[in-house]
Amino acid sequence: MNRNLDDATDEVLMKLYQEGEMMAFEVLYTRHSSKVYSYLNKRLNDREQAGEILQEVFFKLHNSKNTYNTQYPFLPWLFTMTRNLMLDYIRKTKKSIQTLPINEEVLSEQATDVDGGHDELLEALLKNLSTSQQEAIKLRYLESWSFEDIAKSLQTSPANSRKLVSRGLNSIKEIFSLKKEDRNE
Repeated sequence: MNRNLDDATDEVLMKLYQEGEMMAFEVLYTRHSSKVYSYLNKRLNDREQAGEILQEVFFKLHNSKNTYNTQYPFLPWLFTMTRNLMLDYIRKTKKSIQTLPINEEVLSEQATDVDGGHDELLEALLKNLSTSQQEAIKLRYLESWSFEDIAKSLQTSPANSRKLVSRGLNSIKEIFSLKKEDRNE
């Protein structure tokens, strides 16, 4: 692959793809298809259907490429599309599934890259939180711990562990809001 494209951000790749650079799409697909597939397979527990929806996601990305605003992060846009296509499938087949609200799903998906390492953005955002909020969010979204287990680890109640996660997520949302406002000025 083109080394310059491999180093480009997702947002730059989408801009290039909107301008007709097909290799940018290939880089995005290579970079994110395994994340999307894992997300779908984990929630649907059906490899074949996860693979079909994965293809629908990238087909929809292609058809919707000109609606994407490159001022906003790419991954939340991609995973919102993924979630919506998955929910459409569930509605059509009347399967039951437990899903998280999109902001938590996106945080969880962005928290881990393909190799299982921590995302630099998440680490930077967590530094703005209290130590207990950082630990609660890491345990919840990077380790998939239950609130009861988090409570035991932090020597608090399950209700308080939920509050720590919730308040931490709210703080992260506020940081994103401030950054969005800064970009708009």
